[in-house]
Amino acid sequence: MSEFRRYVAVVEKNQHGRIFAHIPDLPGVTAGGNTVDDTLRILADIADDYVLDLANANLEVPGATAWEEFKSDPDVNEFLRCIVPVRIPPKVSRTVKI
Repeated sequence: MSEFRRYVAVVEKNQHGRIFAHIPDLPGVTAGGNTVDDTLRILADIADDYVLDLANANLEVPGATAWEEFKSDPDVNEFLRCIVPVRIPPKVSRTVKI
């Protein structure tokens, strides 16, 4: 059974009204769309895939920064912040043939 970890997502809006979002704790997990809902749905799917790829490669999944500890980046034109639940796959012991 999978558990979920809640990551802070930063949402930006450009001058053309296009929405972009990223999860700072998961490098490279970014998405864009025409609405906040679409962008966050895409972002959650990308984050799930990213974490699954890490788990399949037997790599550590980065922890989630708590909402209260999350710092703003002055270089980011932040429109809003939200929490995105990301599925963390269970650890599977791998059998190694010797």
